[in-house]
Amino acid sequence: MSMRPLILVVDDDPDSFDFVDMLLSRAYYDVMKVTSGREALEWAHDHRPDLILLDIEMPHMNGVELVMRLRIDPTLAGVPIVLYSGDPNLEVRAEMLQTEGYLQKPCSSYRLLDEIARVLDASTRPDAMDAPPHAARP
Repeated sequence: MSMRPLILVVDDDPDSFDFVDMLLSRAYYDVMKVTSGREALEWAHDHRPDLILLDIEMPHMNGVELVMRLRIDPTLAGVPIVLYSGDPNLEVRAEMLQTEGYLQKPCSSYRLLDEIARVLDASTRPDAMDAPPHAARP
């Protein structure tokens, strides 16, 4: 069994998908990729990832609906979510959905890795539940 953090990447854009998978795998994360919100919900129930990197616009169930379903599910409500999208209203959506982070596509590989490390670090601290989701963002 791997001790590396497991990240579920939910994105229907093949280029973005491949870039993120390559980057995270090289940074010693275990990565699972799915292309729809419905598939992500099923997979998360079976494997409970350490973090979900989530696009907004997807088929069958968009990212907003997926976040709402994850947040009301007692077994998955605590899984940190980072929105990763080209949506021009991404910051507003992240605040509204109370996700732990957000990244505007395209972003640098350094920014992506930093945000994931920040969110994973915050989720493992004992005081993580006390801080608002966006408190550490510059």
